[in-house]
Amino acid sequence: MKHGLGALVAAAICLGAPSGTFAATDHTIIVVLDGIRASEGFDDPAHAHVPRMWNDLRPLGTWIPEFRNDGWTITNPGHASVLTGTWQYLANDGTQRPTSPTLFEFFRAATGLPASSAWVVTGKSKLDICSHSIDPAYGAPYGASIDCVNRTDPNTYAAFTGRLAADHPRVSLFHLADIDIKAHQSNWNGYLRAIEIADSLVYELWMAVESDPVLSGKTAMFVTCDHGRHDDAHGGFSNHGDTCLGCRRIPFLALGPDVAAGGEGTLVRTQRDIAPTIGALLGFPTPGVEGAVMEELWAPTAGVPVPATAAAVRVLPNPSSGPTRFDLPASAGRDTVRLRIWDLAGRLVYEERTAARAISWSGSDGHGRAAAAGAYYWEVSGAGIQEKGQLLIVK
Repeated sequence: MKHGLGALVAAAICLGAPSGTFAATDHTIIVVLDGIRASEGFDDPAHAHVPRMWNDLRPLGTWIPEFRNDGWTITNPGHASVLTGTWQYLANDGTQRPTSPTLFEFFRAATGLPASSAWVVTGKSKLDICSHSIDPAYGAPYGASIDCVNRTDPNTYAAFTGRLAADHPRVSLFHLADIDIKAHQSNWNGYLRAIEIADSLVYELWMAVESDPVLSGKTAMFVTCDHGRHDDAHGGFSNHGDTCLGCRRIPFLALGPDVAAGGEGTLVRTQRDIAPTIGALLGFPTPGVEGAVMEELWAPTAGVPVPATAAAVRVLPNPSSGPTRFDLPASAGRDTVRLRIWDLAGRLVYEERTAARAISWSGSDGHGRAAAAGAYYWEVSGAGIQEKGQLLIVK
């Protein structure tokens, strides 16, 4: 196959992309370093504790000096912001799931791929809430596989690289907990040592990616944090959770075939921008996110299509091998809308008018005959909506 999943989905659901424009990225990894303070990371002029990331990995990709958590600077909300592209408060004990769909749900709903295509591997058990949201249009059926256990960073690394080698997930999150744990113990030397170990593990992970024939040259990695830590004027390194710059400013480094080498972003970016950026790379929509695609990351030769991130109509799943649901926004109320579906030759295949908030197409024409595999155009109009797109039917 000349192009991978990103190309297939982009071609199926991204209208207006130039012919022959494809991202090279087929796999994405989000690495979360739990609670590193910028002053001990990329802000340190000597980069004493992050030499691998700064000296070896940074020249291969693009870093953003002003990257922030401008929401709740604690673990679970921070992870939710990264994965949902929205600010939302969650209890930090693992009892609340995100209310907005996660990146994994957007991805699996758009592609129809199994749970093994998306993985969450963490060093804290409470982060199993990252697998899926409580959004009724998405939720558990579109969630990620999880391996969330309280353990040391080397053990989490071993678990994640095992999943990476076995499943080659398209979208994954890898979390390292020890930095935050040592800091909460007020163990300064342990905190610094945990940063150094995490730095080495991130480097080793990239080396493992580049040595895997399935992942090499097709994987983008995003390194960031859920939150920082208090600066010295607000209580010091041992805790976090307020709006001081120590808690809000966090590292961000991106690597991959579509990312510019040796780049440095000049914009202020936030955690909310990661989800739509990955959606753009892999060619699937992330409707309802508050963030924006970080287009400044792209290399001059990158062919990254821009999906309909603000789409009002959710099409689930797409590609589809069975019934397809068209979910309408709340603004539609109970007004009548019309769904029409055409084949690529412009022949009308299906039409329905309804006042329901969701329209389900069985995949058959008006005479009950199953539609053939391939691409179709759809349009939803009425109730203030005028939206169209493409749907891929697979058998």
